[in-house]
Amino acid sequence: MKARDLAEKITGERKIYMPNITAEVQEMLDRAEFVKRIGSEYAMVDIVSLGWSSLQTLREFNKKLKLVLHAHRAGHAAFTRSKKHGISMLVIAKICRLIGLDQLHIGTIVGKMEGPKQEIIHIDQEIEHELIKKDSHVLEQKWFNKKPVFAVCSGGLHPGHVPALIKYLGKNIIMQFGGGIHGHPKGTEAGAKAVRQATDAVMKKIPIKHYAKYHEELGQALKFWK
Repeated sequence: MKARDLAEKITGERKIYMPNITAEVQEMLDRAEFVKRIGSEYAMVDIVSLGWSSLQTLREFNKKLKLVLHAHRAGHAAFTRSKKHGISMLVIAKICRLIGLDQLHIGTIVGKMEGPKQEIIHIDQEIEHELIKKDSHVLEQKWFNKKPVFAVCSGGLHPGHVPALIKYLGKNIIMQFGGGIHGHPKGTEAGAKAVRQATDAVMKKIPIKHYAKYHEELGQALKFWK
C-alpha cells in the first residue's frame, strides 16, 4: 500500500493494489476485512478454487465492505477446454454476473490464454451488455437490473498485443500485463511506459510501429517481443 501511494505521488495518477484473498471461507472473510482496514479498494478471488457457495458468501459479506471484487478464473480449463464434456467459460461468466462480481478474466484472443475468438467476444458481450441478441448467441437474453461485469484480458500479453485487443474487444476492457511489463529489456518501469505508449498510439489511431519510432520504450518492446 505504501508502494501504491508512492507511485501515485510520482505519477500524479491513481493506482490500485489488488491482493488475492482466496482461502477457506472464514479466513477469506477475515482477509477481506483486513484489506478494507488498510485502505485498499480491491480484492482478487480465484472463483474456481472457491466454488459458487463460497463466492456468494463473500458477495453478501462484501455489501458492508464495498470492495471491488476481481474474479480470477485460474483452473477453469480443467472443465471448459474439452468440446466433448464439461461446461463452457460462457456459462461461468453468466454465473459470475448473476452473483454480482465486478471484474472477470475472459481471455485474450491473442497471447497465451486458451479460448476461441468468437467465444471470448461472446463472453465480453454477455457480461457487459444489458441485452444479448440471439443473432450472435443461442438465445436472446435481457439482464434487467443485473449490473455489468468489467471484462479483464490477461495472460501472455505484451505491448504489441494492444491493437488487436482493442480491435476485437473494444475500449471498454481492462488489460493486464505481467511478464509483458516486467520482462521488458530495460526493466519494469520501461515496460509500463511501453504499454502506455502502445495504448496511446491505438487511441490516437497511429500504427504502433510508427509510434515506436518516436517512443523508445515501445520500440524496444516491439523488437524484444517479435
